[in-house]
Amino acid sequence: MLVDIDDAIIEVHGHAKQGAGFGYSGVRGLNALLATVTTPDAAPVILAQRLRKRIVRVITWRQATGR
Repeated sequence: MLVDIDDAIIEVHGHAKQGAGFGYSGVRGLNALLATVTTPDAAPVILAQRLRKRIVRVITWRQATGR
């Protein structure tokens, strides 16, 4: 079994842009966090999803360890 947690930017259009912001890709949208599970015998299934208002700051290994 493989569990994958990933985020994606869902682009928004029109007047209903509450909570949307510009991300690192330059697109105005909402940040969706998705968790999926896959087994060798079955297709991927979405376990959970959540819309986030802001993009989480990504730090590199070098920044985290100070090396």
